[in-house]
Amino acid sequence: NIVSNRYAWKCYLGPDFDPGDDVIPEYAAAARRVDVTDLPPAFVICGELDLFREESERFAERLKTEGNVDAEYVEVEGGFHLFLTLDAIMEVYFGRREGEICGDCWRKLAVFANRYLH
Repeated sequence: NIVSNRYAWKCYLGPDFDPGDDVIPEYAAAARRVDVTDLPPAFVICGELDLFREESERFAERLKTEGNVDAEYVEVEGGFHLFLTLDAIMEVYFGRREGEICGDCWRKLAVFANRYLH
């Protein structure tokens, strides 16, 4: 809900900023960056049911096209916001653990990371 969301943003931003401000630290909402050049590689994982799915997908695309950044976007079927951290709920809701749902995204992340961690 909006009250919980605003509270979480306020905790994250700290006392100097308010959620929705036009100016917030660039690190706080990467998708708000005007210039996305020279950013490090990005692996963006999002669930198909996540409220931020479209924003996440657009950001990964911006990184690739505008910033010439090596970015990969992976969308996980049935995943919702924070699905990677809510393993027990995934098991109850979907009848399987996130490792089964996102096993492929973990493999893709490992391949992506290996390009930079030699």
